[in-house]
Amino acid sequence: MVYAPVSPANSWSKLLFAPLLILPHYPNVFWICFGLLLVTALAIRLNYITAFLIFWFSISYSRLLFPVLNGSDLVLNLFLMIGVLIPVSPSRKGQARDYQIYLSHYAVLLIRVEMALIYFLSGFDKLITEAWRNGAAIFSVVNLDFFTNPVFSISLDKWQLVTIAWAVIVFELAFSVLIWFSAFRKYLLILGVLFHLGIVVFMGLVDFGLLMIISYTIFFPLKENPDTTPEKSFV
Repeated sequence: MVYAPVSPANSWSKLLFAPLLILPHYPNVFWICFGLLLVTALAIRLNYITAFLIFWFSISYSRLLFPVLNGSDLVLNLFLMIGVLIPVSPSRKGQARDYQIYLSHYAVLLIRVEMALIYFLSGFDKLITEAWRNGAAIFSVVNLDFFTNPVFSISLDKWQLVTIAWAVIVFELAFSVLIWFSAFRKYLLILGVLFHLGIVVFMGLVDFGLLMIISYTIFFPLKENPDTTPEKSFV
């Protein structure tokens, strides 16, 4: 949806990117609607309609910013798409309610799997890349003219570069596996918050760092209550 061409003359494109087509002509209307939508979703119980509309507006906004998109935008929209299935309201009746709750739980599980895959693929890619194994990638990162916070000037020797590079590789690969074990989860999430705060502070990638930290909430335990637990008689 992000990569699809936008053509005002195409009826399918008009429907898919309706908020985007409004934005250039009525930007205030777009932002007011988006803001009210987010406030409504926070103030009342999230439902399928508000979840879908948030995803729809986010996709359109990402398409507007396409030339400057980064990984955080794609991750956000992926999670918002899956998140459309998470709400359990409006509530269905009888056995349909059990299916509705199971679908919600599976959507949560799918986002958790996606999070683990993000770390695994990132860590594996670094592991097979020589520039990461020998620390050259970290040297390049700390010497970037962009994406780097100009307030900080870092000078690292060879062993420090290698140590940081391998620490990142080990953390990302370990996260993808150990996050499924409750004994390690709390410590991994704390390390992850520190890791992404480092990205925010030292590299200036505020949106990416904050998105990953916020996404950690998907690993918080689900509260068991009658509204989100299927009937025991369900087969």
